[in-house]
Amino acid sequence: AQYGTTEILSKLHLRRRLRMSDKIFLTDAPAALRPHGVRVTYHALWQRAVCGDIPADRVGKRWAIEARDLPAIAATFTPQA
Repeated sequence: AQYGTTEILSKLHLRRRLRMSDKIFLTDAPAALRPHGVRVTYHALWQRAVCGDIPADRVGKRWAIEARDLPAIAATFTPQA
């Protein structure tokens, strides 16, 4: 099947949106971590992201985490007994 430029761009945009739907920007992460029992500030998350202590990626000029990594990130902020 042959696609026109509009169809190709539309498919690429959809794929990008699907990939981005799994990402949570660091500015939204404190609220996303609350159901995991963690109350943390953006700044604390940012510091750990920059140091590589939590899995995070740059998306343009912003930091983002994967939604599937929320439990592991929450565990880094939960005191171990």
